[in-house]
Amino acid sequence: MYNSYTFSDSMTVGKQATTDVTQYLERVKGYKVENVEDVPEYQKKDIDLIARTSAGTMTIEVKGDRYYKTGNYFLETVSNRNKETLGCILYSEADFLFYYFVEPKELHIVDMKKLQHWFKRNSHRFKERYVRTKSTDGKILYSSEGKLVPRAILAKEVGVTVRRL
Repeated sequence: MYNSYTFSDSMTVGKQATTDVTQYLERVKGYKVENVEDVPEYQKKDIDLIARTSAGTMTIEVKGDRYYKTGNYFLETVSNRNKETLGCILYSEADFLFYYFVEPKELHIVDMKKLQHWFKRNSHRFKERYVRTKSTDGKILYSSEGKLVPRAILAKEVGVTVRRL
């Protein structure tokens, strides 16, 4: 089963998620945040943000999603099927996954190492879905795949901190 999105729409959701998360961390939590999304060294590690305080540093992978009503997370296992590149859930070196629903502006924070360990043992339990990303003229640029994981299950079995922004 495929859902399709334009590259522009995907980028818009991603940028909104990163912007909103950065503002939350800086204004509410007092972190100094560095956006490293476009830094090749961090792209290889799938790290989007570095947040620092006097108490320490954390690295963050940000995922934006606009489908809150489904009750699921889409955990990407293959980011580009043509290139056979792994999805962030399998290789990210970030400390935390910040999964952000752009509407209703809700942030779900998960310890990445706990999530990865759990996911490797449990991914077989969940439905696989495919997503196509298209250009504005409708040409398919690439397709991704991942698992639909109910939010309630992840909260119960791994632990999720939820914040309304």
